[in-house]
Amino acid sequence: MTKQYDPKLIEAEIRKFWEENDIPRRALSRRERKFYLLDGPPYVNAVPHVGHLMTTTYKDVWGKFKLLQGFASWFQPGFDCHGLPIENMVERELGIRSKREIEEIGVEKFIELCRSKAHGNEQVWLEIYRKLGAWRGYFRPYLTDENYYVESAWWAIKEMWKKGMLYKGSKAVYWCPHCETTLAGYEVTDSYAEIEDPYIYVKFPLKDRENEFLVVATTTPWTLVSNVAIAAHPDADYVRVKVGNEILVISESRVEEVLGEVGVEGEILERVKGKELEGLRYRPVIDVPVQHELEEDPKAHRIVLSIPVLKAKAYKHALEEESGKEALVEDFVDPNEGSGLVHVAPGHGPEDNYLGEHYGLPIVSPVDESGEFTSRAGRYGGMRVREASEAIVEELRSKGLLLHERRVRHSYPLCWRCKTPLIFRLSEQWFISIKPIKEEMLRACEDVRWLPEFGRERFRNWLLQAGDWCIS
Repeated sequence: MTKQYDPKLIEAEIRKFWEENDIPRRALSRRERKFYLLDGPPYVNAVPHVGHLMTTTYKDVWGKFKLLQGFASWFQPGFDCHGLPIENMVERELGIRSKREIEEIGVEKFIELCRSKAHGNEQVWLEIYRKLGAWRGYFRPYLTDENYYVESAWWAIKEMWKKGMLYKGSKAVYWCPHCETTLAGYEVTDSYAEIEDPYIYVKFPLKDRENEFLVVATTTPWTLVSNVAIAAHPDADYVRVKVGNEILVISESRVEEVLGEVGVEGEILERVKGKELEGLRYRPVIDVPVQHELEEDPKAHRIVLSIPVLKAKAYKHALEEESGKEALVEDFVDPNEGSGLVHVAPGHGPEDNYLGEHYGLPIVSPVDESGEFTSRAGRYGGMRVREASEAIVEELRSKGLLLHERRVRHSYPLCWRCKTPLIFRLSEQWFISIKPIKEEMLRACEDVRWLPEFGRERFRNWLLQAGDWCIS
């Protein structure tokens, strides 16, 4: 026994004892009660970072704690050898900017390059586990690109197909225009950034009312190509305010600030409740084929009323104690923000999509896999959607439908793999229907011991509004 604590010496002695006596394996023998701690496999294309070390330590301590309670803890390592993070690494090394370039160099060659990045680091990870004293470093890891793992995934898909849970359909989904793939809802909460966009007030002309306009604010002018409806809050007060020879419809709580921002004065002619605006028809502001198609649909280009929606990221982040249940949902329309009226494009926003399904609105999304407008967007066809925003603002300006423009920085979702700003678009994908198992999931949520306890309510609310799972 040394008189002075020497961590390196002690760690070396303990590790030697464990390895010479096969302690990790022997400690699990002759135990009937089992304890499983799910360890999502990390990508093996790089070395571990401090976050991996922290979570590995937590999980190892928890597993050993259960071991001391008499359980046979499952210290199973594994590594994710699939996935876009590996593809993105290869793309950066080759200078690839689009999926078309992958086809030019050859898909098989690209796959082999990805495979070479996915293998080779396993022993590096296992050695770091052992240096941490984490027992998973002493067991053979599973690799997700091995046949035994791939076959288990296909078995699960087959079972879901047999139960009628698997189907192919077109739905509005989160989409990365660089990776050219969809993202699951939970993935979208993993990466947000402050980005700069135009912030504009748009004037939508009301039908059968000369020089009268609905004022709408948006930070995504490109989505106006796919506008289907405008939403108002049923209980909010709205005003018809005369500005020059025009009449503008704005939320009363916002009229002073909006007119002040535009730099004009107005005279309030009338006050009405939002529910009195329901059903009013308006004319589209962008002259493109998809908007001409919508003019034939009786459900399009009219005012609908706001409904409660689940807050973005509500199930992924901590609930402040004083917030209570009210923090989990919010009205689609906040009459105290923007102009108090909201432009609705069900093909290009999760909350818009939810409201569109509620009212049975048409869903349009003239955007292809690379994030470019299709021919249904007319003159904007072939343009990347975010780049088209400036041209769309100019069209509005030339028509006299742009009330005001400025720049704003706001939080926007990014692809967690490549950090490209996401879009929301209609896409044909494979889905797993969760309706047959939703009640079972809700019951399981109640049976789980949540640490911290507020996680139960967060997850329950997410389950209640969860849509079918996009898996492709």
